[in-house]
Amino acid sequence: MSSMSPRVRVALATVAGLVLLVLGLFGAVRALRSGEVLGSVVVAGHGVELSGLTPEEAKERLAVLEEELAVTPFDVVIDGHEVSVLPQQFGLSIDRDSLVDQAMRRGREGGISDQFRWWLSSLFRTDELVLEGAVDEEAVEAVLATWDIDVIGDPPVPGGVAIEGTTPVPVYPKIGTQVDRASAPARLRDAALAPRPATASLDTAEANSRVTKADVDAAVARAKLWLASPVQLTARDVSLEFSVADLARAFTSTVVDGVVVLGFDPAAISEYLEARRGQLEAPPVDARLEVDGYQVTIVPGRNGTLIDPESTAEALAQAASSVRRQGQLPFIEGAEPEVTTEDLEELDIRHLVAEFAHGDLAQVDAVKQDTAPGRIEEAKHQ
Repeated sequence: MSSMSPRVRVALATVAGLVLLVLGLFGAVRALRSGEVLGSVVVAGHGVELSGLTPEEAKERLAVLEEELAVTPFDVVIDGHEVSVLPQQFGLSIDRDSLVDQAMRRGREGGISDQFRWWLSSLFRTDELVLEGAVDEEAVEAVLATWDIDVIGDPPVPGGVAIEGTTPVPVYPKIGTQVDRASAPARLRDAALAPRPATASLDTAEANSRVTKADVDAAVARAKLWLASPVQLTARDVSLEFSVADLARAFTSTVVDGVVVLGFDPAAISEYLEARRGQLEAPPVDARLEVDGYQVTIVPGRNGTLIDPESTAEALAQAASSVRRQGQLPFIEGAEPEVTTEDLEELDIRHLVAEFAHGDLAQVDAVKQDTAPGRIEEAKHQ
């Protein structure tokens, strides 16, 4: 058997040394970047580099990208018409958790041989992540409803009841054309997540209400009953009368799942109550700090009694549907103040340290009985 030549020995030693060097480098990289994104990982199309970042840092960088995309407009084509939209109008959000999870898994999946092969390949290529996100359904619907009117110009009419003066009148349903609701949200999302310039082409579809003419006529009959005469709500010794004009101003008609739903608007009820709250309510009183010399004591807060516009709107609808046209005025008993006695007790402020005047406000610095570092609390006493 012939002995191995010196040249072969040198070559083998060189190869072995290189292998050991590469393996050592692989181990060192894995150790040094154990809590970071490995390799070269970027968000496809946007050039946002996540390599070498911790999960928290990667999420912050994606948050910056989300803010930039939200205020960068793109074009939308609807029925041959072109409009521009900002992603923030329909609540675009990036799925940061999913993207960072994907980034952190790169090079860490499979066995050690799989991870080693990935690491070697990452030295010569960039690993791209597809940007993922979502849109807010209610915000999308609001934008699409605007385009139905302003862009297409033939919106469907769901049907319902309108008020002319104090008289309910029918609004019969009408077939129209609107942006296709099934495909639009996903197309808007994809265009918003894409690099600019981007364009979303939206389909249109014929739309018809599930409400029938008979449904509208029945709703008008109910509305006339509701607005036939004043309604009175009473509680304790308090009585409120809503005139027909008051009822007409607050009246609402909406279509929910193919049903005409009548009601009263809590915002309009709140306006009606505003001038009467002083006679009806006993507002809660905030707890406060009182200073006597260098002693700080707590003056307890007090719960109150308030009128809830939403509950009042519901009570008004029930009373307007009844024969007697009377109902109970709903109060919120025991309404807590914004600053409760418990809130101030948690601060455990007992002694005055310094007091100085600033305009009409005297500011008081106070500390706990056990004046540990970092436990100084500030309070204000007027």
